[in-house]
Amino acid sequence: EAVIADGTSPYYGPPGAGAKPDVSMRNTIAQLLERSGTAYRSGRVASCDAVYVRPPAKDQAMRRSRVLAIDMEVAALLAVSKYRRVKAAALLVISAPLSGLPTELGPDRPLFLNAVVRAATALANWPETSAAAAAR
Repeated sequence: EAVIADGTSPYYGPPGAGAKPDVSMRNTIAQLLERSGTAYRSGRVASCDAVYVRPPAKDQAMRRSRVLAIDMEVAALLAVSKYRRVKAAALLVISAPLSGLPTELGPDRPLFLNAVVRAATALANWPETSAAAAAR
């Protein structure tokens, strides 16, 4: 789920509608990650226009509402997909958690790059992709 805190998403649905992924796509992503042995955590992100400059009180409120990370696009992607009646979900590899805790997942760190490769490899087994490759 994405908390709408950006300027684009509200144009594609009523206020307070939220931005939710397609459940079947979200479940497929989870199954693919589990099958590949890739550790993951499912949760909320907040999409906002200013990812680097936010009032500390806003970050604290997001932490209280169990937001895992801040991004700029997921809410808009999910809101537009609902508006256009297209399935969508998102898989993010978080490089800096909203918790402010130290992390080994900085974008220049090997652990982060490994997580990106593992996630991409898991999604390469998406059912439609695998069926198309088998048909060749």
